[in-house]
Formats: sequence, structure tokens, C-alpha cells
Amino acid sequence: IISKSTQNNPYGRADSGNLLGLSPLYAPTYGWALNFDVATILSPTLTNDLLFGYAVNGIPGNAPPANSPYYRANSGITIPLLYPNADPSHLIPNFSFAGIPSPSGSQFTTFAGLPYANRNPIWDVTDNLTKVSGAHTLKAGLFYEYAVKTESPFKPINSTIYFDTNSQNPGDTNWPFANALLGNFNKYVQPNTYLAPDYRYQNIEWYAQDTWKVSTHLTINYGLRMSIVLPFVDDKRDMSDLLPSAYNPSQAVSYYVPTLVAGQRAALNPLTGATGNVALIGDIVPNSGTLYNGIIQEGQNGMPLGLLKDRGIQWGPRFGLAYNWGKMVFRVGGGVFYDRVTTFEIGTTSNYVTNPPTLVQSQILYGNLATIPTASTVNVPATITGLSPDGHVPTVYNYSAGIQRQLPFETLLDVSYVGSESRHLPEQDPFNYVPFGSAWLPQNQDPTLGAPQYNGNTTLPTQLYRPYAGYTSGSYYTFGSSSNYNALQVAVNHRVGAGLTFGVSYSFAKALGIPGPSLGTPGVGSILNTRAFNYGPLGFDQRQTLVINYIYSLPNVARAGFIDNVVGRKVLNGWQIGGLINMAAGTPVNATYASSGTSGNVASATLNREITGSEDVAPRVRLTCNPNLAMGTRNINEFINTSCFAPANVGSVGDDSGINVLHGPGTNQWDMALYKRIPFTERVYAQLRLEAFNALNHPQFSSFNSTITFNAAGQIINLPSQLGGTGGRFGFGALSATRANSNRILQIAAKFYF
Repeated sequence: IISKSTQNNPYGRADSGNLLGLSPLYAPTYGWALNFDVATILSPTLTNDLLFGYAVNGIPGNAPPANSPYYRANSGITIPLLYPNADPSHLIPNFSFAGIPSPSGSQFTTFAGLPYANRNPIWDVTDNLTKVSGAHTLKAGLFYEYAVKTESPFKPINSTIYFDTNSQNPGDTNWPFANALLGNFNKYVQPNTYLAPDYRYQNIEWYAQDTWKVSTHLTINYGLRMSIVLPFVDDKRDMSDLLPSAYNPSQAVSYYVPTLVAGQRAALNPLTGATGNVALIGDIVPNSGTLYNGIIQEGQNGMPLGLLKDRGIQWGPRFGLAYNWGKMVFRVGGGVFYDRVTTFEIGTTSNYVTNPPTLVQSQILYGNLATIPTASTVNVPATITGLSPDGHVPTVYNYSAGIQRQLPFETLLDVSYVGSESRHLPEQDPFNYVPFGSAWLPQNQDPTLGAPQYNGNTTLPTQLYRPYAGYTSGSYYTFGSSSNYNALQVAVNHRVGAGLTFGVSYSFAKALGIPGPSLGTPGVGSILNTRAFNYGPLGFDQRQTLVINYIYSLPNVARAGFIDNVVGRKVLNGWQIGGLINMAAGTPVNATYASSGTSGNVASATLNREITGSEDVAPRVRLTCNPNLAMGTRNINEFINTSCFAPANVGSVGDDSGINVLHGPGTNQWDMALYKRIPFTERVYAQLRLEAFNALNHPQFSSFNSTITFNAAGQIINLPSQLGGTGGRFGFGALSATRANSNRILQIAAKFYF
């Protein structure tokens, strides 16, 4: 299997982007796979099956052609680099011009991931041995997989230059383009090195199982699968982690703090008393404390390779039972399953090679392009991603029980209970968040902002009072998240050779856990108690689902009388109608809110400081009643009960309401089809098809406006304008979007069968 393609993304993609579109940006991708299977019959009762596979895929990147003006040599843009050897791409810098009214966005070029390296070869070997002995079918086997993932992180190694307007910058002209013409920048940033790490990982598994036919009525399956899920390891040993236990408060760095000089705000070095430019406030004082306090690189000082501890053998027992009597079968089963921690679940491995000290982003403030090579850089708080080294392996416990019963008229009834429990899932816990109420403490007030108000409006910049000095807020991934799924599933299927064929399936299910931002991402933790604050319906929780499919062959009309002729049979016989009905409840939704002041909406950071006292943690809206309306009382302007919401009280710790308590719009789609078979011979025929998707043209809404704006009195002011609010046509509570292709679609087609 071989695949290869090349896209032209002139305005970029994840690894690059620009508003100029001056040349193509080619993004080639490739992949191919090779498989061998050798089956050997060793004896009439003994067989062996050996499989070998190799596959590789890659994304070389979004590379401009050789004559592109995006290269420094072609454009004549010879702005010096702070680290010339860090940039193998030789692309022009990333330019930012914040302060101009258009085009939307300030970043004109963002070559943040070039040159981009992405390659993933995988080798795997599987061997299965099967032995039949009397009433037993014995199986044993092993599986080995070895893979390497090469991926460069998205970092602007070609530098980023901010010509943004800033009244504190002595060289500012109050117009970004003029700043650029003079070479006066607000900020210059460049990473100190280019990285293209190789991550390798191995999976080793082996198993033994027995299928025992105890009697004509009873069959039992039992077995055990052993797994060794080794952590991914960076061959270049560039990954690093912050261990809170290794952080030494006595070696903490110091920051420049705000002060007043001749009535003007300035930065104060608290160690020497010297003052400097106001832009230094919140930056690290040189030669103070230990930079990257608590950071340990893999393979050093007890930190395991790959940052995760090897958990050894994981034991996965399996059991199944089937018992039949008459026209009924009872089945029950369960097992334990393991999976490796994927790089996407822990913030991607590139987060750990870009932790300091391997990669450091140096910054120059308020300078000129000509002075870049000799300019003094400043140390700013580092953004890091932490990972708990205990390395628990995500574990799933699956179990089910069901009864299948043959009913009259060739109909089969299936009633089952299906459940699963997931443990040791990755959890994205907050790192270095400022504590609740810290914005109100006397020691955290900014003396340059006038008399302290102790309400969040005169608070120091957050980096000056974060628990771990030298770092910004970030994520620390642990393995304490969990989820569960439980469902009652009922299916009725009627299958016959002609006439009516139909199937009906219904499920009543709950999917609960600690939700992440989207499916496939880790749970998001809380500063205080993750499970108590964030446990609830998952984003894909869909309580009820009903699906009906049917095909009905209409009776042949031309089978007697004067219409039983060639023309009559061709026109009147061979008709079928079919369809698919899909009805499902909506998925969960969270409501968020902002407050409105005299000059517009209050910034979220300000709201957080005022209500929770922590700039990092937002309050949740309070619920005063059940906001979910009954199906018959919903309408397009008020899908939920908007009177049930109130702002959080001062002192909130973010648990004012539960997670995902609102229910979004469901689906109600009827697809119908009309088929006509036109036979030419016994085996050759054509089929004409008229298909209508969402035939009833039922509105398929996908979401409603779930963002609230309260005024100072705690009243909602952004209700839809048709209900007297200021939110416009799609104000709070109004249905605001439809699903893709939700309108009626008609399709006419013909198929030929030979």
C-alpha cells in the first residue's frame, strides 16, 4: 500500500501561516505499508500463523519553493539573528504589527514550525499458535512492536519581531509600520536552538487462552494477556521535567517589581535598589537565584528515560461465557485492557523537549534591529509542561451481559448491558496557578496603582506571586483521571429474503468522567479537588439514541391481467422503498459568563480576580433551577430556561455549578429512498435510486448561544433582541448554528450490476 500527496497551502497551516500569500507553501505527505503472513499447518490439530508488518508515514512540512521571497536571500531581508546557528530554514522573521486596524490579526508571517520534520516508521511481529484438543481450542501468541516518531516542535527559530505600538517604548512612533521602517521593535524573541528529536517506543505482549465447549449448551472462554508498555524515549535525551519535590524555595529567582520614579511607573531591582524601564516589571533579575529551579533532564538525578517509570508487566485477564437453550442465548464477558499513554494525551512529547534548559526563548525589549547581535537579553518566566513520573498505564475494565432471543416471524431480539471503567487516564492539572483569594492579599497589591482596593483591581502582575518563581502558569499531567460508560442496548432485527426487512436499535447510556476540552484529550483538573469539582457528563455523553432502518419490496403489480407484459413488468415491478431514521438526544454544554461595565465587557482576567481572587481560575455561573426545558416548550429563541442563571458570588472557588449540565440540540433525521430494479438478464440489471437525506427537511440545530453577559445588578442583558435583550438575533439561549449538510439533499443515481 503506497500513498503520496502534495498540498499547496499559500496561507499556511499548523506549522506556518501568513497573510501575504506571496508564494506557494508545499506540504507533501507520504505513507506506505508492507505485510507478510505465513500460515503453517504443523499437524491436523496444530497450526501457526506468523505476521510481519512495516509501515511508515511522514509529513516533510510546508516548504516554500527555492525562489520564494520568504527566504532571506531572495527577499533581501538581512535582519540579524540573535542565534544564527539555530535557524537552518533561512526564512524571513515572523513579523507582528499589533495596533493597525486591519487586516484581522497582527501576525503577518508565522513560520513557527519550519523546517518541519515528521516521520513515523513502525515494525511489528505477531505469532499465533492454535491447538485443538478434544473440547478445547487452545491459543497462545506474542506481539512485538517497535516504532520511532520524529517530530520537530512548533517554535519560531527564525525569530519573531514585534513592531507593536507601546507608549512605554522610547522608540515607538504610535504606528507599527513606521516602527518597522525605523527598525524600532517592541520585542524580539528567538529560541536558542532547533530541535528534531526521535522518540522511540516498544510494546511487548503475549497471551494464552482456551475456548472450552463444556457441552452442547455451554461454551467458556478464558485467558490471560500480559503487556509491557514501555515509555517513549527521546534518543537525543533532550526531554526535561519539573519535579515539585526538586524545587528549592531558598534558591528562587527574584523579579523586577513596580515602583514610582518622579511620579512615573518604573521597574525596581529589589536586590540592589536600582530602577529600570517599566517593561522589565515581572522579568527575572539577573544573577538572582537558580534559573530553572526544579527542572531535571531525563536520565539524570533519578529521572527515568522518557520521564515515565516503567510499570513492568500489566496483567489482563479475560473471561466469556455463552449458554444456549432452545431459541435463547445468554452471554456474559469481561476483561482488562491496557493502552499506552499517547503523546497527544500528555501535551505532546514536543512539550518536554521544549522545556528548559534544552530550549530557551531569549527576549530583547525596546531595541533596534541594528543592535540585535550586541543587545542584552532578559530572562522571562519560563513556560513549562510538567509530567508525573509515576507513569501509570491507562487501564480499561470492560464487561457485558446480554440475551438474544429468536421471536416469531424470523425476528431476533437482543437485550444487553454494556459497561466499562477507565482508570489511570491522563489528567491535565493546573501548574503554578495563583491561589484563590491571592489577588486580595495586602502583600500582592501594586503600590503604583494608588490606594490598594483589595478587590483584584490593584493587584500585582501574577508572576510576582505565583508559588513557583521563575515559571508562568501551565499544565502538569498526572494519571488520576477516570471515566465510566454504562448502557442498556436493545435491538430488534427482522431479516427475510423478500418483503419487509427492518432493524430497530435503542440505547440508554451514560458516559461520566472528568471532561477534557474535546474527545480524546485528557481530563482537566482543579486546584482543589478535581473529582469533586469536575466529574460529570463527558462531552460525547448522549443519553438516548434510536435508529430504525427498513427496506420494503413492493408487490409486483404486473403479474396478471392485461398489464402482465414486457412493458408492464419493466415499469411496474421491481420497486423498493427504504430508509434510515436517526433520533438522538443532544450532547452536554457548559454555560460561561462575563460581566458588563460602563466601558464594555470586563476582561476575563479582571472578572477572575474580582470573583475568585485567582486570575487563573474563572467562576462558574450559578444555577437557581433546572435550565433544561422540556422538549415541547423549547423554541428557536429560547432553547433553555434563561431565568435559571445567576453570577457567582465573591469568594467562588469555581464550583458554583456542575460540569456539562446543559443539554444541546439533538438530531431527528429521516432519510428515505426509492429504488427501481430494471433486469436485463438473470444476473445483469440496473438500479435507479432516488434518495432524500433529511427528507422531512427537519431543522438539525447543532448548538445554542451558551455565553451570558450579566450587568452590575446580576441581570442577563444579552438575551436575543427579539426577546428584548441586547444580544442580537442569536443572543443567549437562542439556537445559533445548524449541523453540516442538515438541509434536505436529493440525489438521483443509477447502478449497474453484472
